[in-house]
Amino acid sequence: MRKAVPRDGFFYTLIDMKKTSKATDRKVVPYTATGVVLGVLIGVLTDNISLWLPIGLAIGTGVGYAQIEKK
Repeated sequence: MRKAVPRDGFFYTLIDMKKTSKATDRKVVPYTATGVVLGVLIGVLTDNISLWLPIGLAIGTGVGYAQIEKK
């Protein structure tokens, strides 16, 4: 029987990550990129990029995954 070997967090997630399909990536990546662009744009206009960049990233990724779940 194999013993459980503890691994540190970073390498543990790299080894155990599931591969995503290319169809999922093709639908999510454009929304994520659009969210980043809009986040940077709003951040520049409001002089607060550190706030709007992650907000745009999260919203873009969320919309991309929501488009996948509709089918």
